Amino acid sequence: MNKKTLYVMYDEGVYIGIFTAEQISVKTGITKERLYDSASKGILYKKRYMFRRKSQAGTALKDIKTNGLSVMELCEAWDQIRMILNPEAKVCER
Repeated sequence: MNKKTLYVMYDEGVYIGIFTAEQISVKTGITKERLYDSASKGILYKKRYMFRRKSQAGTALKDIKTNGLSVMELCEAWDQIRMILNPEAKVCER
């Protein structure tokens, strides 16, 4: 079975729905290649449409990995460095 990629579509920041590339192409005129590029880079199409791959759209911040480190690990490291530079800074709670 050929599983199609789903995209979440926004129009000027307003959630429109979840569609396949073919459906979005019919609605907006975007090519599949440009849709993929726009979704992966977060580029607006026609200065109004934004697309996200469905798997990306539902990803929790704590589950995103950057160079092998989770976002939460990066935040904790940043807080440690920030406290060294400014011991009187407020501690962020998560």
